[in-house]
Amino acid sequence: MHAADDPPDKNTSNNSMHAADDSPEKNTSKNSMHAADDPPDKNISNNSMHAADDPPDKNTSNNSMHAADDTPDKNTSNNSMHAADDSPEKNTSNNSMHAADDSPEKNISKNSMHAADDTSDKNTSNNSMHAADDTPDKNTSNNSMHAADDSPDKNTSNNSMHAADDSPEKNISKNSMHAADDTPNKNTSNNSMHAADDSPDKNISNNSMHAADDPPDKNISNNSMHAADDPPDKNIRNSFMHATDDTPDKNIRNSFMHAADDTPDKPLDDIFFII
Repeated sequence: MHAADDPPDKNTSNNSMHAADDSPEKNTSKNSMHAADDPPDKNISNNSMHAADDPPDKNTSNNSMHAADDTPDKNTSNNSMHAADDSPEKNTSNNSMHAADDSPEKNISKNSMHAADDTSDKNTSNNSMHAADDTPDKNTSNNSMHAADDSPDKNTSNNSMHAADDSPEKNISKNSMHAADDTPNKNTSNNSMHAADDSPDKNISNNSMHAADDPPDKNISNNSMHAADDPPDKNIRNSFMHATDDTPDKNIRNSFMHAADDTPDKPLDDIFFII
C-alpha cells in the first residue's frame, strides 16, 4: 500500500505498506507496515508493524506489533502484541495479545487474547480470544473468539468468531466471522467475513470480506475486499481492496489496495500501489 514511490533498488515485496522510505539494505518484506525507520541491523520481517524502536538484540519477528519494550529474555515471537510485560517463565507464544497476566500453569498457546482467566482444565488452544467461559466439553479450538456459548454439537473450528449461533448442519470452517446466518448450501470457507448473503453459486473463497454482492460470473478469490462492483471481465485476484474503479485493460494482481486511479499505461506488477 502506497509503495508507489519505492526506488527499484528496494526490496519491498508482498503487500508492503508505507515502506517507501526503506533503504535498500533493509530486509522489510512481506506485508511490512510503517517499518520505514528501522535500522538495517534489525530483523523485522513478515508483517512487522511499528516495531521500529526494537533494539537489535530482540527477537521480534513475524507480525510483531508494538512489542518494542520486550526484553531479550522473553519468548514473545510470532505476531506478539503488547505482550511486553510477560515474564520469561510464561508460555505466551505465537500471536499472544494482552496475555501478560497468564499464570505459568495455564496452557495458553498460539494467538491467545485476553484468555488470562482461563482455568487449566479448559481446552482453549490456538488463537483463543475471550473464550474464558468455555466449559471443558466444548470443542472451541484454533482461533476461537467469543464462541463461549457454542454447544458441544456445533462444528465451529479454526478461527471462529461470533459463530455461536451456527446450527450444527452448517459448514463454517477456518476463520469464519459473523457467518452465523449462512445457509448450509453456501461455500464460505477459509476466513470468510460477512459473506452471509452470498448465493450458493458464488465462488467466494479464502478471506473474502464484504463480497456478498458479487455476481456469480466474477472470479473473486483470495482475500478479496470490497471488489463487489468490479465488472466480470476483470481479473481481480489475491488480496484486492477498493479496486472497484479499475478498468478492464489493467493487470491488477497480488495484494493491491486503493489502485482505483491507476491509468492503463502504467506498469502494474505485483505489489505496487499507485495513488
